Amino acid sequence: MVRNMQKTTVFIMMMILLGAHGAWADDAKAIVDGAGELVGFDMAAVLLYERCSVLLPDKKDIFFQKRLTLYEANIQIVQMAKDKMLAIIDVKEGKDSRAKAERYFETELPKMAVKQAADVITARSNPKAFCEELANDDPSRFYVSVKYPRFINGLVRYAAGYPWSLPACDYQVTFRTPPEITFQGEGETTNIRAGTPEKNSFPYIWASCWVMKVPTAEFVRSVKSVAEQQPREQGVASAQWTEKTTAKGFELTLVGYKAISGTPAIIVKTMFIGHSSALEILVTELAAQYPSLQTTEFFDRIELK
Repeated sequence: MVRNMQKTTVFIMMMILLGAHGAWADDAKAIVDGAGELVGFDMAAVLLYERCSVLLPDKKDIFFQKRLTLYEANIQIVQMAKDKMLAIIDVKEGKDSRAKAERYFETELPKMAVKQAADVITARSNPKAFCEELANDDPSRFYVSVKYPRFINGLVRYAAGYPWSLPACDYQVTFRTPPEITFQGEGETTNIRAGTPEKNSFPYIWASCWVMKVPTAEFVRSVKSVAEQQPREQGVASAQWTEKTTAKGFELTLVGYKAISGTPAIIVKTMFIGHSSALEILVTELAAQYPSLQTTEFFDRIELK
């Protein structure tokens, strides 16, 4: 229904834009190329519904609902594709090139999607009849999981991102986007933490690492005591602990619920207890999306150093 962008065009355009000069492995090139095509396809599909709502104003509400359904179906994969593409460009060509690629996503790719959607409609002998068909049809034809299943499998497996750790920490984590570095606590308990900037969309993920200065059992008791009190003070309801031993160490997880701007959210605090340090992960995520692809991938890529 929506024509594919030429497979090599997106990559070549990006390389010209960035002035790229280094050697790129085939798998990295495939992710950059496929991500641009996937994001462009999603944009064009949304624009088709928008244009049809103008042609058929009496079906405006129907097209709005279809755009919403499409957004919910595609957003996590589209965001993963964009994040990994930008991370690859950052590693291969540097931060200036990443900034140029971000501007490409904001300006050039939407222009291509607008033209693509317009071409699909104007190519029809009866655009209104075509839009009637879209109004009555299942939006799953525009799900990226249906259109690009093979690419998405490779995308999920491809490791791209920004590793973070501290010198005395037993663990390393990897963020999809450049993490924001801040300080938490005060005095002797001041610590560095890294996380997703809150200007980004959910989930918010923060990581910090604590050197254990007391025996492990005492440290665990202290963590439980503090972590059970904090949720109540912060308005988190129905907080429950789970404990288990994993290949990454002893794992404590506290899950609770909180309304954020009237929207149900899940708050997850996880502690991985290593040999001499403990990794603390705090996740805030919309309840409707939990666990998202981003959260799942983040936990999967936690490593013992």
